[in-house]
Parts: sequence; structure tokens; C-alpha cells
Amino acid sequence: MNLVQDHPAAPGGPGAADGGEGVLRLAGVTVRFGGITAVDQVALDVPSGQVVGLIGPNGAGKTTLLDAVSGLRTPSRGRILLDGADVTARSASWLSRHGVRRTFQRHQAFGWLTVRQNVLVPLEWRTRGRGLLGDVLGLPHRRRETGALLERVDEVIELCGLSEVRDVNAATLPIGQLRLLEFARAIVDSPRLLLLDEPTSGLGRRETELLSEVLLGLVQRHELTVILVEHDIDFVMGLVDRVVCLVQGAVLADGTPAEIRRNPEVIAAYLGS
Repeated sequence: MNLVQDHPAAPGGPGAADGGEGVLRLAGVTVRFGGITAVDQVALDVPSGQVVGLIGPNGAGKTTLLDAVSGLRTPSRGRILLDGADVTARSASWLSRHGVRRTFQRHQAFGWLTVRQNVLVPLEWRTRGRGLLGDVLGLPHRRRETGALLERVDEVIELCGLSEVRDVNAATLPIGQLRLLEFARAIVDSPRLLLLDEPTSGLGRRETELLSEVLLGLVQRHELTVILVEHDIDFVMGLVDRVVCLVQGAVLADGTPAEIRRNPEVIAAYLGS
């Protein structure tokens, strides 16, 4: 089942509001907690199909910025635009249904559900409110619809190397497989913008390689746009097109992996010698 183009369009459509070409535009985004500025006037344009690595020391504001982009936290100032349309005040559920998906630092799988059921959860909204009678009577079009969703779930489970544990409860999985399960949930509804927060934490070498292969394949085939927060610098530098370094909530540097590795300010603030 192809769900790549099946998300509702952002209001105004691509390029609306500001005429921007980027999937994501951040215009002076600031997030404050009382007197503390966690994100400080971040401006960023991310075009379709680009993979951006977001690096920086602990407390730099990386996760808080992902929270703002994904609708979990409303910025104190600034604007967030998706396909040129202002979505600053949109909820996380609205954004997820319009193609923005994410993972978190701490795994958030439903432990009492199987792997297959967990991966099905992000697709549930597609059939909600389409008629109780069709469900009760098991009408043919509803059976076909459900079958297509389950086919997509199984496809992603196989892609992420989880077929052997498809019917196992998530609570029993080791951390590496839990991470891959969360990644599978994030991609099953074919997002346009994928936000990954420390996705390799707890992964072994082979699992990390699998994650990288799957992610790059999605980017190449579907022009998926990715923002990746990750402390594994080698993983970041080998995967991304562009690196943005945050320090104390502000953008310290923005460039190619090679440029960032040579940047003396980034070396002094984060990378070290």
C-alpha cells in the first residue's frame, strides 16, 4: 500500500504564505522556560529530501527544538512553516497527520501490544470515523482497507528486521529492537518530515547499519526530509547532507559534514580535538 502521498495537504499548499521552497522553515524560533532560553532565535531552511544532523552538547536545545517542530511545544517567539504554511500553533496530532513524524530519546512503545499492533497504531486514524456499520458488518471495502493497512505494517516490519518478533509483546524486547520498533512506527505512515532523537542509542553495529540503510533508502525513493539529533558523530557525518551545531540554544554553525569537522568554533564547543 502506498501511503506516501496520502497525507492531507498543509493549509495553503506547497510554497504558500512565504513562497518558500523548503519543506520546513524555522524563522527566529525561540523557546523559553521561565527565565531560561532553551532555543534562541533559530532560523533554518530544510529543502525536500535533505538529511540534516543536529548536534551540540547536552542542554544545547536540540530536543526542545524537535518538540517545537513536532507540535509538542509552542515557541515563545518565531514561526514554523511546513511547505510554506504557518503551522506554529498546530497540535502534534495535526502535524503527524500532515506528514510530520518523530521518535524520542526514551522509547515509548506500548508494552502490552505486539510489535505488529504497535506499528499499526500510527495508521489507525486513517479508518477512524468511517462508519461503525461497516466494521460491524465486515463490509468488503472495510476488509480491503484493513488488509491494505496490515500489508503496509508487515512490509515495514520486514524492512526494519523485526519479522521474527512480529507477534511478540513489545515489553519483552531488548532495547535495540525497541529502537527499531519505534523507527518502524515513525515511518509506517510514510512521513514527509521525519524527526529522529538519538535513534542509535542502544543499537548494536548491525542494527545501526540497518537503520542507516533503511533511512537512506527512504530518502532516495520518497524524498523524505530528515532532522537527526544524534551524539554518535561518526554516524551523523556518514549519513547527513548537512550539519547544524547548536550551543546554548543558538545556531553556532551550519554546513557540510566536512566543513563542520574543520570549524574551530564547533571543535572548541563540542567536537574537541
